[in-house]
Amino acid sequence: MTAQRSDQSATTHAPIPIRGSRHIVKLTRVTAPDGQGGRRTLHFTFPRGTGNGRRSAVEFIHGEHATMIEGEVAWAEIEQVRGRPWNYWIVLRQVEPPADA
Repeated sequence: MTAQRSDQSATTHAPIPIRGSRHIVKLTRVTAPDGQGGRRTLHFTFPRGTGNGRRSAVEFIHGEHATMIEGEVAWAEIEQVRGRPWNYWIVLRQVEPPADA
């Protein structure tokens, strides 16, 4: 006996992410040993306020979203992407430090 299928087919598309706010921030690279005597990038962090009930004083950017960053600490223009299942940050470009930094 074969199972009957519904006339509706599942969609294979992910929802289109919505671009959000942009900021210039100081990124710090977080690394771990790669097992071969070197180090690999896990993610980047940048400071943020702890208001509005937030528990963490930093935000995270996955290493894949910041491949062009050079050095352990760098300034970058970042943008929030509003997507599902959660929002995330991407690095648009590495920039010079602001004059007031």
